[in-house]
Amino acid sequence: MAASQSNGRRYVVLGSSPVPHPAPLDGADLICVNSSGFVARDLGLPEPELTVLAGFKLIYPNRQEDRDALRGLKTKCLLLITYLLPISLEEAEELLEKLGYRYDELKTIDFADRAHVIRSVTGTGLGEADAPENRISNGVFAACYALYHGASEVILSGISLTLDGHFYMTRTRPRRHITTDTEALIAMRTRGWPVKTSEADVSQATGIPLV
Repeated sequence: MAASQSNGRRYVVLGSSPVPHPAPLDGADLICVNSSGFVARDLGLPEPELTVLAGFKLIYPNRQEDRDALRGLKTKCLLLITYLLPISLEEAEELLEKLGYRYDELKTIDFADRAHVIRSVTGTGLGEADAPENRISNGVFAACYALYHGASEVILSGISLTLDGHFYMTRTRPRRHITTDTEALIAMRTRGWPVKTSEADVSQATGIPLV
């Protein structure tokens, strides 16, 4: 995989922070992360151009709330991360169909290619560690993916570096990527990538411009 030249496209990456502050799209395309399509639908945002989904969320017993939030959603392109997906791609597609989750195109990415994208953008090995708390979140990875493929600007929304929990959950599940996400975003800023955010805590922690 090789990084692309700028394609002139702008993206808003939307996560599932319990208190999202969405950036106006203003002609940008929407990228959702895992079950954040639920957030987009609740906020009246359009169908995402891309959704990045960790495959293990389709099968692990402790991810039922994530699966429930996927029900009835649609995305133009689904990028399924196959690391920790203990079933075949065909079985994953069947599970998505049972959830009523629709997509026009399905792509997959494995652990090594995900790590390569992260290193290419951040200059770090934050996609290579075995332990989840030593890797970046899929929200920050989605920003890396867009930049790697030529985005002219990425705006991070609904991604918190201070709050635990998720918009679509009643319980508060701790976020395990705060330290690594902060490190990655600072690296992206210092390397000159066109990243902004609509989240004040992200801007304060990383120096990324606030929109």
